Amino acid sequence: GASVLLVALDMQTFFATSPRMYMTLQFFTMLAVYSAWRGYVKGDKRFMLVTFLAVSAAILTHVEAGILIVSIPASIVIFTVWAKKKSVSLSPLYSWQSVVGAVVLISVVFFRYVYSIPGAMPTISDHGGLPPGADGGILNLDLTNWVSHIFQLERAFPFGLSLMLVSLFVVIMRARMRESGALSNLIFPLLLFTISAIGIFLNTSKLQPRLWMFVLPLYALVASYGVAALFKVLDRARRRQIDRRRIGKLVLPSVLAAGIMITVGFVVLVKDINYYELALEGYGPSCSGLTTCDDSIEAFYDVLRQKIKPEDLIITTNSFFTYYNLGRVDGYLRERKLKEGGFSTFDDPADEYYGIPLIDTKAELEDLLNEERRVWVIADQKLYRFVSSETRIFIQENFTAIYSDGRITAYEGCFYASCESVDIAPQ
Repeated sequence: GASVLLVALDMQTFFATSPRMYMTLQFFTMLAVYSAWRGYVKGDKRFMLVTFLAVSAAILTHVEAGILIVSIPASIVIFTVWAKKKSVSLSPLYSWQSVVGAVVLISVVFFRYVYSIPGAMPTISDHGGLPPGADGGILNLDLTNWVSHIFQLERAFPFGLSLMLVSLFVVIMRARMRESGALSNLIFPLLLFTISAIGIFLNTSKLQPRLWMFVLPLYALVASYGVAALFKVLDRARRRQIDRRRIGKLVLPSVLAAGIMITVGFVVLVKDINYYELALEGYGPSCSGLTTCDDSIEAFYDVLRQKIKPEDLIITTNSFFTYYNLGRVDGYLRERKLKEGGFSTFDDPADEYYGIPLIDTKAELEDLLNEERRVWVIADQKLYRFVSSETRIFIQENFTAIYSDGRITAYEGCFYASCESVDIAPQ
């Protein structure tokens, strides 16, 4: 069930077909979750070391995976306390594998978050890592912002909250039916997801659906497992393996209560979201990973695609989105943002995802003025986040803005005598 949901999600298929780190991050995250379950819950010591190695690999893939350092141990401890009360067998929490794994993980954490080579600056991917304090303050304690984060999760996985509520009621129902053995298979991943979600809330106030990517498979697993468990209970009742009267007292009221809560929640809290359109975007053909999935922007690229000639140069501040829509990018306009303020150049002359040449100085833009071909500069909000004001002023003074809707601006550079400007305003 979880696999089917993931294949259907626009957010998932979009990043799965793009050269980004998210699929690798998901793989190591789920490997860490599975290994923690097998090693520290089921008692297979072979997986104890794998757990630490998988968490380390996830952190090296993306800094956001540091949340697993807290969520996995916390889930094991909470589950252990619960399991002892429910008489579920557990493994010892210590072994030489754990010691070796801890040493590796501590080393990775130190070199990833604490120590940095003098003079070295974060890579492009680190800019999106959002370590605590990246947007002001140490922790995000704004509860209204937490709710907004949940809505971003709903954008990434439409109607996932409905499935999660069903899973929650299955937990309550099975706990009342004293089915602790079967319940344990759901409790552990549910704990992991919940604590990881709290980690995202505390980590940043920035709202982006892709912040949920590393736990999206876990979310799908918990959501689908809860629904599957509910149908299993109903099937057992049909075959008279359990008392139907208990089903009437436990299952049906729970499902009814979940439906009421879902309806009220969507109407009151999500009144500004059109769930019909959200479902089409979330489960329909991939457009842009739900970051700028907009008809007007798609119309802009449709027109631009017809106007661009093979010999034209395409420069963009968003190589990811432009490459997706146009199929090629000749230069990635992005400067290195320094921690202490200001901008510098990158060590690598090419973008780390696509291998596209980086344009990270104003001097490189000045060289384009000598080109005997049309130069396009396609800029979105990243022009103001990752490009210096000096470079922005140079673009505005030397290139002509021929289209802008407040979100995306197309600049045209015609620097040779026979160059004629074109109209790319969407019809």
